[in-house]
Amino acid sequence: MKKFFKNSCKIISFVLSFCIVFAVLQMIFLPKYYDSTKMVKGFYELPENSLDVLFVGPSQMFCTVDSQKLTEEYGISSYDLGSSSQNLTISYYYMQEALKRQKPDVVMVEISAFFNENKNLEERELAWNYVPTKLTPEKIVSLNTVLNGDIKEIVKYGFPLFFTHSNWKRLWIDDVTYYLTTLDYSSRGYIGREHIKEVEIKYLQTEDEKTPRGGVLPETDEAISNITELCRENGIQVVFFKSPAAKWTKSDSQTVRDYMDKNNLIFLEMNDYLAEIGIDGKTDFYDENHLCTEGAEKSTDFIAQYLKEMDSF
Repeated sequence: MKKFFKNSCKIISFVLSFCIVFAVLQMIFLPKYYDSTKMVKGFYELPENSLDVLFVGPSQMFCTVDSQKLTEEYGISSYDLGSSSQNLTISYYYMQEALKRQKPDVVMVEISAFFNENKNLEERELAWNYVPTKLTPEKIVSLNTVLNGDIKEIVKYGFPLFFTHSNWKRLWIDDVTYYLTTLDYSSRGYIGREHIKEVEIKYLQTEDEKTPRGGVLPETDEAISNITELCRENGIQVVFFKSPAAKWTKSDSQTVRDYMDKNNLIFLEMNDYLAEIGIDGKTDFYDENHLCTEGAEKSTDFIAQYLKEMDSF
């Protein structure tokens, strides 16, 4: 019996030691300078149940909504919990993770990825979305859905050390001291873009020259249904919205609008209000799909007014 107990202790000690070493190495090698890495860490720094509004979605979302401005100037406590190239399936996963800590009155979901297929995400895009987040059952389920059950890929993104182990070739002291410093999360997930690019806004054209993209993808329908049900279960008002974008067309918008109307969902098409917002193709864009800082300031003022007019505020 003593021998059995002694051997059991050795096995347990080995397993614990392995887990600790694995976790430490993963922390050190984890890429720390993705926009989404800081967004996720900043979200976990928030006091629990401190948000009025949660924003989720891809880079179009966090380049459009200045949550720091909403919080400080309008008294609407909010956070941009997004990631570059985030599709709606992943937005649902981010919401699941977020609602473990927060119970906002409103969730606003940006739908630029409405026409994007799960299978089209590249390796770097999957990394932006999954590497920064904690390993949870919801993460595994989401990875299984997006990666179509590919076990090797699920392990790769579920345990980021397998994805980032080659970082030792470019390891710096900053990779260690990162965890010993206090990072500034005051932007509350917002990423401002100072560069300005003059663009032609297709939504303002009299004729829409773009061929309609077709019907609604099954994964889009499933993700929106899951998001809607999750919000209903938690007593949260969900608003789907489209940020201003030069490439977005009226035919794109009509497809989304028809789907939202059919399912009795709230859809805020910000491109319908470009003049009211004050968006100018010469001064307010970083590129064809993203607003620059000046444009985001205008859009944030508009969203603040929209939220103030809701019954929740």
